[in-house]
Amino acid sequence: MAVLLTPRAARAQHLEASGGGTVTVGDTVTIVLRAILPAGATIAADPHPRDSLPNSVRLLAMDTLPRAPDGARRYRARIAFFQTGSLTSPAFAVGYRRAGEEVPDSIVSGAVLVTVTPTLPDTAVAMRDIRPIASLGGAAAGASRWWIAAIAVLIAAAAAAVALRSRRRPRAAMPAAPAAPPLGAYEAARRHLVALASSALIGSDVAAFYDDVTDALRRYLEAEFGIPAVHRTTPELLRVLPPALAETEAATSAALGEADFVKFARLRPSADTARAFLAGAVALLDQWHDAALMPNAAEEADALR
Repeated sequence: MAVLLTPRAARAQHLEASGGGTVTVGDTVTIVLRAILPAGATIAADPHPRDSLPNSVRLLAMDTLPRAPDGARRYRARIAFFQTGSLTSPAFAVGYRRAGEEVPDSIVSGAVLVTVTPTLPDTAVAMRDIRPIASLGGAAAGASRWWIAAIAVLIAAAAAAVALRSRRRPRAAMPAAPAAPPLGAYEAARRHLVALASSALIGSDVAAFYDDVTDALRRYLEAEFGIPAVHRTTPELLRVLPPALAETEAATSAALGEADFVKFARLRPSADTARAFLAGAVALLDQWHDAALMPNAAEEADALR
């Protein structure tokens, strides 16, 4: 258990972090946060990572737990690591306000040790080099030379016949097909989602299917609104959604959150559930597109850029 106290009234308030352990790459790691606040203080901001998370760490969920018997507020963070070795969890921060004060303060947790092991065992045998083909000797070598000479003569004769035929019958020049106009961000994303309805991944690899659906949604957001959506976690993406998409925040959080559980928590929904998720993703994309067509949406996108 690691505890980091703020310099201001360190004895009165602090944030404890416990959990961790040994997991494999991509497994869910549960960290329990226990916040002790001064008497009369109120929560100003829910627990969140103090610093930006690296690409190898994903915050899957942050849940509020019932209070402890001593009145401490408790939370449960679920994270996943995609790098092996002895690692530490991110530090979390909780914002609060003292009774009668307007300026918020915060408490910060320490890091929890997590050991992440690879999915392949260390005893995996390396592939051996391919041995060279042994050369033929004796009579077999002489016979092989005759066969090689005969094949070479046949190849040369076939090449000469093709060349003569091409001279007698000149090929008509094929007219160049007109280049199709490039698809817009919305048309490309919607065409990709519609094509996924007949994808074999629904029955064979539902995790990859969910990943393809959310990747199409994230790439549309990045192309249409200029926000870095592809490589951000779901909580990070929700915090930078443009105001034009404010009415879709709940649907966006539900769709991306469901995909996170499939990808990181190893949830395996049925084929019917996956098809319903795809239909919801198409509807969400249409909502985003309608919002982008609003008169003030372009100005908001330019301000975000």
